[in-house]
Amino acid sequence: MEQQSIALKLSQNSFDYFRLFAAFQVMFGHMVSLYEIKLPFYIPLRFIGGVPILFTLCGFLVTASYAKSKNVGEYFKKRFFRIFPPLWFSVWIGFVILLLFSNGEFPVGKAAVWTFLQGFALQYTPGFAKEFGSGTFNGALWALFTEMQFYLLVPLFYRFMKNRKIKSWLVIGIVLIAVQIGGTELAAASHSRGLILLWKRGILAQSSFFYIGSFLYVFKDTVLNRLIKYAPWLFAGYTFLYILWNIFDIAILQMLATDCLLPILILTLGYFLGQHRLRYDISYGIYLYHVMIINIFLELQLALNIGTILLIVLLSCGCGVISLLIDKGFRKILP
Repeated sequence: MEQQSIALKLSQNSFDYFRLFAAFQVMFGHMVSLYEIKLPFYIPLRFIGGVPILFTLCGFLVTASYAKSKNVGEYFKKRFFRIFPPLWFSVWIGFVILLLFSNGEFPVGKAAVWTFLQGFALQYTPGFAKEFGSGTFNGALWALFTEMQFYLLVPLFYRFMKNRKIKSWLVIGIVLIAVQIGGTELAAASHSRGLILLWKRGILAQSSFFYIGSFLYVFKDTVLNRLIKYAPWLFAGYTFLYILWNIFDIAILQMLATDCLLPILILTLGYFLGQHRLRYDISYGIYLYHVMIINIFLELQLALNIGTILLIVLLSCGCGVISLLIDKGFRKILP
């Protein structure tokens, strides 16, 4: 693909398909982990993780959303209507699911508090739900909680960084990546599950994805535009590092591959592939519901085979459509 000489448009990419791939990658990953089973076709899906895709696109597109908003109020209004109505409906569905499977023993008060907190992506599994399915009712919400931290920081971050030179961005980026790697190592060395989970859900543990996404948005007409033609080479470099990392299990190779090169690859490849948009993006709904659906199957003691995999996928996609309809309905009330 030839390098474009004109300014990049936010619509001339294939990010919609990247989001959909990310949702499916995360869904199949949870099938593997929650069922504790191996799926041969999941191995190639691990090559590009769904979470890095979601966080990188969040960094790029949410920064764009703020930059194009008339004021902070408009920005937060767009974020609110994009995230919360579908989320609130999904946590209410979760409340109903646990009620139906409770066999008459259901602490309504505790469940109401839990549902309220889940409505702000404060993900945890209460004691009364730990015997349901895998014991983690909707663990996927941790990533949404991390994204919300970025949403809150964007107005300050963008104002502070938008007019800074590339050298300043690079220095701050190196510091953030060092903090990300060091914090992850310290949390792992503590052998404390609570501390590890707390660190993982904080924005600093995922800062490289958001930061690189924001950086390439701010410099999309210069740096990103020039990088697009090198997307095949970036893909080859990432593949090489990924193979080396899996062979030798060296932490620095993982850092270079997943934390540094992968976010750049995601954005450049998204533009390199050209403009391909989905008319209906159901990825958010798939993300919100798939873990609950998998847990229902586990609770019903249904084995994971081709039939159940297809049913999980279909139900998750159906919930994705419902979530999209809720999203569109609430968007209509925006002025």
